[in-house]
Amino acid sequence: MATMAQSGAPARSEERFFFKMACTMAVLIVAGFGFQLGAGRSSFSVPLVYHLHAFIYFGWVALFVLQSGLAAAGNLALHRQLGWLSAI
Repeated sequence: MATMAQSGAPARSEERFFFKMACTMAVLIVAGFGFQLGAGRSSFSVPLVYHLHAFIYFGWVALFVLQSGLAAAGNLALHRQLGWLSAI
């Protein structure tokens, strides 16, 4: 029974770790693309399909950070509901 009381602490720490890593990933992605744009190696004059791909990808990154944040905050009900959206 003593192990049952302590089982919540490592999971909380693990959830915070994954949230921090998701935020780090999002910052690095935005910084990387921003640097390429700022350096003049990228432009917005590409076909529409590239913009659509970028919109969907950054939406997925935002959903990933949101999902990690909800799990870390303990809001598992909303986390599970949004999980179906990420599956689509």
